[in-house]
Amino acid sequence: MSNFVKDYQHISLWRNISSKTSITLVFFVYCIGIFSQLIISLTSSTAYAATSQPLQRLIAVIVDQSLYQTYQTQIDRYASEYVQAQYSESKALIIPIQAQNFQAHDIHKMLQNLYFE
Repeated sequence: MSNFVKDYQHISLWRNISSKTSITLVFFVYCIGIFSQLIISLTSSTAYAATSQPLQRLIAVIVDQSLYQTYQTQIDRYASEYVQAQYSESKALIIPIQAQNFQAHDIHKMLQNLYFE
C-alpha cells in the first residue's frame, strides 16, 4: 500500500473515532442536563404566589367644581349611598374639576393614572 492510502485510512479512522466521541460527548451533556433538571425539580421548594387582595372597584364621579361647591352634601350622599350601594365592593371617588380647563383626553389620562395606581 502506498503512503497516501495509509494516511487516508488513518485520517478516515480518526474522523470516525472523532465523530463517535463527539456524539457520545453531546449525549453525555444532554443526559447531565436532564438529570440536573430532575434533581432541581425534586429538591426545590414549592413556589407560592402573593396573597391576592380583595377586588375593589373604583368609580370616579367627575363633577364641575362650581357645582360641587353648591351641592357638596347631595353629591357626597349620591356617591356613598347610591353608587357604592349599587356596586358591591366599590368605592366612589369624587373628583371636582374646572370643566372649562379639561378636555376629554385630559380626563382620560387622569382616569388612566388612577387605574394604574
